[in-house]
Amino acid sequence: MTQSDPVEELRLVRRELQPVWNRLVSSVVLGAMIGLVVGGVAAWRDMAGLGWAWLVIAPVVLLAVRVPGVFRLEGATRVIAKRRASEQFRAFALTDQEIRITTALGEHAYQWPAIIRVVMPPGYYGLMRDDDALAWIRRAALTPDQDAEIAAFLAGRGLLVPTAPAA
Repeated sequence: MTQSDPVEELRLVRRELQPVWNRLVSSVVLGAMIGLVVGGVAAWRDMAGLGWAWLVIAPVVLLAVRVPGVFRLEGATRVIAKRRASEQFRAFALTDQEIRITTALGEHAYQWPAIIRVVMPPGYYGLMRDDDALAWIRRAALTPDQDAEIAAFLAGRGLLVPTAPAA
């Protein structure tokens, strides 16, 4: 069974970085608002003889300081997604003794005693060791027969733990 979807990885990384993105965008908006206030005060006081030009100058200067962070975050997001996609499954095989995972970096085998449970957030099987995920199997890449076979196999081992969707 094979797994590989760089577009999905990019979407997942963006979702994980959404709080950072929200803070950055709100910082840019706040910077523009502060720039307008500072520009308005400077225009009202007629600082340096520029008058109402301050309403343009102050926000542009503050945005010039903030906006590059937006572009750096998007670049970092793409790098992280590319790295994760290269580490993501290319293929995996289940046996009675282990799960064997092949990635672009090599092949790994995990004995079943190392996996204490398998969680099922929407669209994935997450193979867990303590609180750490060893691997994520994307269910969209599976045929319905493969999905049912894996679910039955994992349930038969007592590992499958359904996860309720977030409300």
